[in-house]
Amino acid sequence: MLAARWTSIFGVVILQIAGFLLFAKGFFPKKLVLPGYGEYFDADEPVPHAKFNKLVFMVVDALRSDFVFSEMSDMQFVQQLIAQGYGLPFTAHSTPPTVTLPRLKGLTTGSTPNFLDAILNIAEDDTSSTLAGQDSWIKQLKDVKNSTIHMFGDDTWIKLFPGMFDVSDGTSSFFVSDYTEVDNNVTRHLDDELSRKEWDVLILHYLGLDHIGHKGGPQSPFMPQKQREMDQIVQKLYENIDDDTLLVLCGDHGMNEVGNHGGSSAGETSAALTLLSPKFSSLPEKRTSPIEASDDYNYYDRISQADLVPTLAALLGFPIPQNSLGVIRPEILQLWKSKNERIGLLQQNVLQIAHILETTYPTRFRESSSEDDTVGDLYRTYKLVLENFSEEVAYKFLVGAQSFLSRASSNYDIKTMVHAVIAMIGASGVSLSAFLAIKSPSTTLKRVLVIVSTLYGASMFGSSLVEEEHHFWFWGATGWVAWSFIIESRKKFKNGTNWVICLIIIRIIRGWNQTGQKYAGAPDIAKYLEMEDHANLLWSMIGLYYGSLLERLWKGPFGALPSMGGFVVSFTTVIASLVFKLNMAFHSGEPLPALAQHFITDHADDTQLASLARFSFLTIFLGVLYELSQILLGVGEEKANVHPLTNLSYVVEVFLVTQSRSRNIPIFIFFNLMRTYLRKSSWDVTGASIFIFILQHVSFFALGNSNSLASLDLSNAYNGVRSYDIVKVGVLTFLSNWVGPIYWSMAGLSILLESQTFRLRSSQQNARNAIREDVISHKILASQVFFSIGSAGVMGACLLLKDHLFIWTVFSPKLLYAASWVIIQHVFLDIILTVILALLF
Repeated sequence: MLAARWTSIFGVVILQIAGFLLFAKGFFPKKLVLPGYGEYFDADEPVPHAKFNKLVFMVVDALRSDFVFSEMSDMQFVQQLIAQGYGLPFTAHSTPPTVTLPRLKGLTTGSTPNFLDAILNIAEDDTSSTLAGQDSWIKQLKDVKNSTIHMFGDDTWIKLFPGMFDVSDGTSSFFVSDYTEVDNNVTRHLDDELSRKEWDVLILHYLGLDHIGHKGGPQSPFMPQKQREMDQIVQKLYENIDDDTLLVLCGDHGMNEVGNHGGSSAGETSAALTLLSPKFSSLPEKRTSPIEASDDYNYYDRISQADLVPTLAALLGFPIPQNSLGVIRPEILQLWKSKNERIGLLQQNVLQIAHILETTYPTRFRESSSEDDTVGDLYRTYKLVLENFSEEVAYKFLVGAQSFLSRASSNYDIKTMVHAVIAMIGASGVSLSAFLAIKSPSTTLKRVLVIVSTLYGASMFGSSLVEEEHHFWFWGATGWVAWSFIIESRKKFKNGTNWVICLIIIRIIRGWNQTGQKYAGAPDIAKYLEMEDHANLLWSMIGLYYGSLLERLWKGPFGALPSMGGFVVSFTTVIASLVFKLNMAFHSGEPLPALAQHFITDHADDTQLASLARFSFLTIFLGVLYELSQILLGVGEEKANVHPLTNLSYVVEVFLVTQSRSRNIPIFIFFNLMRTYLRKSSWDVTGASIFIFILQHVSFFALGNSNSLASLDLSNAYNGVRSYDIVKVGVLTFLSNWVGPIYWSMAGLSILLESQTFRLRSSQQNARNAIREDVISHKILASQVFFSIGSAGVMGACLLLKDHLFIWTVFSPKLLYAASWVIIQHVFLDIILTVILALLF
């Protein structure tokens, strides 16, 4: 019977992994692009001469529109230029995924991004996303105009455009702990570059503002200072270039109210864009600057980032890149006084977009297209432009074509996607069959698991339900605890009080971090504790938590050591973590109690922070080794009050807390209370397993996570890392975002095994092994039922809703999160690690 269970478990794992890999292959194909490079089209009017012969392109990573244009901004020089008519300001819409690599592709090629670039964005050594063979304004300037291009800053540019830069100095875009040196490494080149002027194009990409956002959010005390620094750099550039040099200041994307990006919120998709030159003073329209802050981040005209590409082509005099979906801005056309010159520029844009439509839809972009066909409508508008050219009709065609092509379906491999869904349905069937075959005293709980799993899978077909998934789990946890109260109270009313306390705890952690999409920026407990006036309260709670952790370590994992030795080891482990978190909070600009600030010098650099983190990790690692050795040696095996897996989980908990944001550390107080009451419950393995994966998801969302890439927290992804390493950073990124589920994996395993088998002595080793194997396989199958059915729902939603408006902003990120839950959390941690620990136990 047990052998059949393990065979089923292994088969389900294979089907789950194969399902996700197949679906990714069919769902995330490389985007097809037109081969070759843009050339000038034969048109009625010739292309006029360029207005500029040099370009300074300054990108400030995560430069949200309000950071430049609102009255709250500290970029006063830029605002002064706009007010004087020397600047053309726009809010540039950044198409999701709002991360650097796909957005730089959009800014340089004018095309829509491939969603897979959001994943490749963190792979600094990846070369699959290069634009070496694609058309862009960099390619055009290099090949057509033989421009000399110098680049300093984010090394993503070097990865995208290998061999294009005559001079370059790249900096890592993912070492978010640093927001000073990373910008100084760019600025230190300016004096030499501006004095020699041996370039035609100067590209600067500053990362510090983005790093401040990741560490402390848009309201970080370091943000105004960084804005002033960027403003001074713009001033230096502007005052040292001539009138024939165009200065472009832009952000690649914005950020949300937490400081992250990757999703589709207003803050993330609203980037600043300003064209600066004295020549713009001749334009008729004048603008006020600064202007009142706006909650929707719309300042001046809102345009697509792709519009920058044909606009630069007109201003600098090169053909529009082949795959650009951009529309030349009407404001800059006024620089050419002749109507025929303006028509010549617009005709090039119209013919270039029409070429994309004709190549992509050869059978539909023609006169015979049906009346209700969008491509046919565009063709008829295009014919009107050719027959009797007018700016109004030309822009109608350009805007309509841009809108259609931007949301056009990708080249999905439907057959592969269907096979993947079938594989996941197969995993659901195998796991469900094996789970239902387990003899259990309660068939009701089995039905509950199937119902919950089915409801969850069905909810994946609603975009709002995906965005607000946390409600499913918080209501599920509340319902489960209420049911537990009823059952326990019937047996003994006093036992029911534990579950009443659990209900209160769930309500508290529900309000700790507002997540999802609708209320992501609303007030919550974490924001309250982060206020400067409440620093003493936050760190008192953190101190209380670390005190309880010290007691648990002293009495548990290190309890076998001599009394003083156990205390010293426990104290060292706890204090190493606490000191690191205090120093990290100080250097992130978080408010601290005056007493804590007194003991922290402001001279500690990132290297010292890395050393503190490494020392903390070392103490934790040694603690884990010690506890594993105790388990292997069977120390305390005969003592009913020794719980080795619980002790091990306490040591791991120190690491999880170290990888958490300061504001989230006190929530572990409530996790531990919930753990205590769960240990006292009378649920069987099925009931306990269901509650454990409910708590895994509850804790995931309670700590501020969501199904948006924007909620991915990078603030603890570089703890102990001195230079960028994709493996280390990738592992730390996952661990810092999944601390809640990992906590409940360890806690759940200790509760299940120690409550079921620890009372058995070594003389009953065979019985103990059998019970242990039964419990573990039972728990794994229960989880497999849920994850298989849920994953089938996610894949089915992505397949059936592949043309949905929110496919790339809601469903695709959810698919990535589902893959992480199943492959990393479920397979590697909940199955492989659980089996290894169970064998040791």
